[in-house]
Amino acid sequence: LALRSLLRNPSFAFIATLTLALGIGANTAIFSVVNGVLLRPLPYDDPARIVALFQSNRQSGDAREAISPANFMDWKERSRSFEHMAAFRPGGKDLAGDGHPETIPSTEVTAGFFEALGAKPLYGRVFQPGEYEPGKDRVVIFSHTFWQQRFGADPSIVGRTVRLDDVPYVVVGVMPHEFALTARLWDNDGREASRAVWTPGTLDPSHLRNRRAQTVRAIARLRPGVTPAEAQAEMDTIAAALARQYPDANLNMEATVLPVRETLVGGVQKLILIVFGAVAMVLLIACANIANLLLARSTTRQRELAVRAALGASRWRLFRMMLTEGVVLAMAGGLAGMALAVAGTRAIVALAPPGLPRVDEIVVDTRVALFAFAATFIAALLFSSFPAIHFSRTKRQGQRAGTATGSVHALRNSIVAVEIALALVLLTGAGLLARSFVSLLQVDPGFKADNLIQLQLFIWDRYDTAPKRIEFVRQATERLTALPGVTNAGAATAVPFASVSIDFDVNFLIAGRPTPPPDDEPAGYFTVASTNYFETIGMPLRAGRTFTADDNLRSKRVVIINEALARKYWPNENPIGREIEVRYGRSHKREIVGIAGDVRHTGLDAEARPTMFVPHAQFGDGGFTLLVRTSTDPALLIKPVQETLWAMNPALPIYSAGTTSSLMAESLSQRRFVLMLLGAFSVVALVLATIGIYGVITYTTAQRTREIGIRSALGAGRADLLRLVLGQGFRIAVAGVAAGVVGALLLTRFLRGMLYGVAHTDPMTFAMTALLLVITALAAAYVPARRAAGVDPAVALRYE
Repeated sequence: LALRSLLRNPSFAFIATLTLALGIGANTAIFSVVNGVLLRPLPYDDPARIVALFQSNRQSGDAREAISPANFMDWKERSRSFEHMAAFRPGGKDLAGDGHPETIPSTEVTAGFFEALGAKPLYGRVFQPGEYEPGKDRVVIFSHTFWQQRFGADPSIVGRTVRLDDVPYVVVGVMPHEFALTARLWDNDGREASRAVWTPGTLDPSHLRNRRAQTVRAIARLRPGVTPAEAQAEMDTIAAALARQYPDANLNMEATVLPVRETLVGGVQKLILIVFGAVAMVLLIACANIANLLLARSTTRQRELAVRAALGASRWRLFRMMLTEGVVLAMAGGLAGMALAVAGTRAIVALAPPGLPRVDEIVVDTRVALFAFAATFIAALLFSSFPAIHFSRTKRQGQRAGTATGSVHALRNSIVAVEIALALVLLTGAGLLARSFVSLLQVDPGFKADNLIQLQLFIWDRYDTAPKRIEFVRQATERLTALPGVTNAGAATAVPFASVSIDFDVNFLIAGRPTPPPDDEPAGYFTVASTNYFETIGMPLRAGRTFTADDNLRSKRVVIINEALARKYWPNENPIGREIEVRYGRSHKREIVGIAGDVRHTGLDAEARPTMFVPHAQFGDGGFTLLVRTSTDPALLIKPVQETLWAMNPALPIYSAGTTSSLMAESLSQRRFVLMLLGAFSVVALVLATIGIYGVITYTTAQRTREIGIRSALGAGRADLLRLVLGQGFRIAVAGVAAGVVGALLLTRFLRGMLYGVAHTDPMTFAMTALLLVITALAAAYVPARRAAGVDPAVALRYE
């Protein structure tokens, strides 16, 4: 009966099915992301017992710092909460083979690493206890991605020998694809590190003597029955004891214990849930629209329902009949929605930002299908309950068919007001994100990102002394500068937006000032930069000079500081010519010769870090990023630049190569992704709300045709009739906007961490979205209002 009833009105059935399909399809597609990233169990044995360990600096507020090897050894020896605890250190190894060598991400792990994760290899085995000893550690385990890309997924790779850093290593295992998620333990992005290989390692004895050297990270497995909170309490006690025992290095250091799930996917959890909440609002708006359609349709069936009631149909029977029609309609919308969900999920995966974890696990599976079924059932209850409850109360009374009571009008107006309120919340959120994104694009990064190439090199093994590395950088920058289309070249250990930056906090003392307590020493990020680095990157010099060829191993040691460091430690004086004692390696004194401008190093929304720059010719670091400034499209010169470097040394591995502008754009990809989804859902919500108000005004205007004819016959003019109908739309819009503003004020606070340069209560955004919705509502009401103003009074008076 329900099916025949819907087929008698195919246009209604089509519109309702399409509206519901959009809502269910969008929700199911986003739920596939929630399921794949947040709900699917981690690919480890008993993952609830796995935790990541960090050092936290109470003074700086950094909560997830690397760990001092000496502190790690004390943690492991004194703690009783963990079954396994292992340290690991990310790095890189050069792989020789056919063609040019390449630098691949590598991770040295101590005993217990794979046991802590409960990881089992796809092929081969993990490391054995004796292989962690020096001399017996020439074994390697491949990641699934690296095994596929470099060796074509050859299962016979186990047992073969490869050369890493010109040393033979025996391949003993290949990890499964899911194990790539582990890369996010030390790399927020995880893409490059997912290609990693693992080698056994031991902690450097020199680092065990220096508790300030934070060079490792740690993973642990809790003993059965121990909770993360209990482990944290024990680690707090151990950290406090170490702070008393080693106050110079550990006075402000704490230990942090985090469940591994929070470490791996916690960074995107809020983002995904915000998008899921937004798409749920779209489904609510879709349900509200269908409820209004059913109310209008049920009004025309009121005589039929009255006859059924007169023939003995109970309220429950009428309610069931109308609810069944809603369920049939919802099933049709759900099936269409599943088809849209499959396409939508593929689109989301294709457009997902690079840093989204577990993106390969985002699929439409059984759990997602069950969610779609549940969403369909809930939607059916939502949109069919209101008309079913209302019209199941029909009595045996001779009300004209097609007329509606005041309560029905009030209910329909309220539903549309709710649609407008939900649409306003979505539009406000999208508007805030859009304004924030525009603000970020207008931020000055502190350097010139256009026409700039970045190439990351690690040459410690190829050039084993500082003078050799200094000479390589000098020759490389000279040869690159001589290339056609290249205007300048330089190098530095830490470059803005680079995938790997070799920089860290270094303490220093200021000559002529009293020596502060160890926990209050001045500190700044330490970067090694070549001659021409500042000119190449386009970083302005505020005072003094940049490095010259005379700043070498035989000359006086010098340093350039940035404005952030100058403001912090020399707020009311000129630091040029002052001397500082840098507490890195052997303490050494350097004269400040220049002040460089501030650079937003890690992102456009990041504050400038206090930084000191020392000349590469006085330091000779082996890990750095080459910068090449071009006068033409930089992408076209990447290959010639690489060939120039290989001409200098055919065995030189290049870790990565790309343009700075693309890396900067990539840093905004997560914000762009959320903005794109919220923007799309907001547009859908606005369209549905517009359709809803148009439908209500059109229907109620048709119901009032006789009244409009009487008003016209009694002298009402066209303007009066327009004002009458538009006034109804305006009142609905104002009610919806008022409720939406309150809802937006409550909900947009969840966006605060994603906003830059705009408050979550920004009055301009709220005003613009409210005005947009009111204008849209009036535009939707104008068509039926104009139609009503043109009604012939004689025809209207005869209208039934």
